[in-house]
Amino acid sequence: MTNIITLEDIKKFAGEKVITLPEDVVITRGARAWANSMGIQIKRGDKIIPPTKRLVISVLGEDRVGIIAAVSNVLADHNVNILDINQTLLQEFFAMFMIVDASDCTVSYEKLKDLLVNKGKDIGVRIDVQDEDVFKFMHRV
Repeated sequence: MTNIITLEDIKKFAGEKVITLPEDVVITRGARAWANSMGIQIKRGDKIIPPTKRLVISVLGEDRVGIIAAVSNVLADHNVNILDINQTLLQEFFAMFMIVDASDCTVSYEKLKDLLVNKGKDIGVRIDVQDEDVFKFMHRV
C-alpha cells in the first residue's frame, strides 16, 4: 500500500532542513509547496524531489477554435502540468488564466516562455508567462 504525505503530515517536519521519505510515498502538491516555502528539501529514498515551480499564464485575444488546445499542447510537449485553468468569453474576446507546475519541464523557463509567446503569435492571441511568486508580488494589495 502506498503512503500519501499530505500538507498536515509534512508540517510535522517544520524546522527541518532535509526530510528523507521512503521511495514508495506520494507527496501531495500542497505538501510539496509548503516544504518549498519553508526551505525544506524533500528526498524520496536517495532522490531529491525538486521544489514546485509554478507559473501563471494568461491568454488574451479574439475568440477562435483551438486556443486552449494550442496552449495545452505546448505545455504537454514539455512536461508541464496544468494545475488550474479558468477561461471566459467577454463578448467576442477570449480570456484564460492557467496555473501550471513546471517543476519537471524539459526546457528552461525562458525557452518555455518564448515557445508560448510564439504560439500566441501563430494563433493570434497574446500569451504572458510569469513565475507565480513574481505574479503575487506584482499584484499584492
